[in-house]
Amino acid sequence: MADQLPPEAMPLVVAIRDALADSYRRGREDGLAVAEKIAAWLTRQPDTPEQAEVRQWANAAIQRERLR
Repeated sequence: MADQLPPEAMPLVVAIRDALADSYRRGREDGLAVAEKIAAWLTRQPDTPEQAEVRQWANAAIQRERLR
């Protein structure tokens, strides 16, 4: 589609693409920060087996996403 636009439109296309990518990165980081706070909350005592299981799952999911 971008190849169908006039050349003078390309700076706008690039600016929109960059703004969307930046917005995605900020949202992803915000979401991961919330997930990390929830995982930390799961360390509260007493530590039940169910709580430990969910914490392990959450930490693994967060780590996978951080590596992506």
